[in-house]
Amino acid sequence: NISDSQIEAIKVKLLNCGLDHSDLITTAWDSARTFRGSDFRGGANGARIRFEPQKDWQGNEPERLNKVLTKLEDIKGQLDVNISLADLIVLAGTAAVEKAVKDAGARMAFAHDQKYFKEVQLPKAVRMKSAKIHEAIIDCDAWINVPVLKNHGGARMTISMKNFMGIVWDRRFMHANDLQQCIADCSTFEKMPVLNIVDAYRIMTQNGPKGKSIEDVQVPKALFMSTDIVAVDAAAVKFFAQFKEMKLEEVSHIGLAESMNIGTSDLSKLKVERIRIG
Repeated sequence: NISDSQIEAIKVKLLNCGLDHSDLITTAWDSARTFRGSDFRGGANGARIRFEPQKDWQGNEPERLNKVLTKLEDIKGQLDVNISLADLIVLAGTAAVEKAVKDAGARMAFAHDQKYFKEVQLPKAVRMKSAKIHEAIIDCDAWINVPVLKNHGGARMTISMKNFMGIVWDRRFMHANDLQQCIADCSTFEKMPVLNIVDAYRIMTQNGPKGKSIEDVQVPKALFMSTDIVAVDAAAVKFFAQFKEMKLEEVSHIGLAESMNIGTSDLSKLKVERIRIG
């Protein structure tokens, strides 16, 4: 086992290794999203991003990836503790994010352990009657939901409601028990966001949520905002369909949430303001 003090010492070494911190974050993210669905291999475990075909994927920026991995392997060889390259990749990215958060005057909210989550009841839900929600959401005065608009293989789209999966501990339950209904069920949580802001500045139109190449990405430079989580997701799907065919009915958790009276997908019932900048 590695002690907390040893981990902190490694983080200092990583942050002062001469690499740009954005490179550390990008490599950690690329490693986490490098996953092969055919045999469930990849992800951060095992650092498969070192090997073909992942290391050569355009979306993983091979030149930058090679630079970072070479440096991390060098650091690993200098350490007097036993740590895998996979763990070092994740630790480097985490350390860089943590420093950026602190430099901005904010506080890092960790979510790697079940102890950070509290169980809440979802009495209006159909399938997911309870969930462990992150304590930061439960304890705060108010929260704002800011998803990035992207294609998703399982949920069809990641928007505001799907983004709730980021505050839930047991996401495996959701995948195994009608994902679309469980996403709608999460949206019955009584402490809803005071505002949903859909980031559609740079969107992933295919092969989501991981992506494989730069061709999976479009840059429409847009934002959607609403207190109605169903309405903003419906608007985002219609916008997305300009770049890649996607029917609202395919993203069925939106219709399910509407049937549960969480919001409306009928934008004609709402006052919609369109603002163009520049």
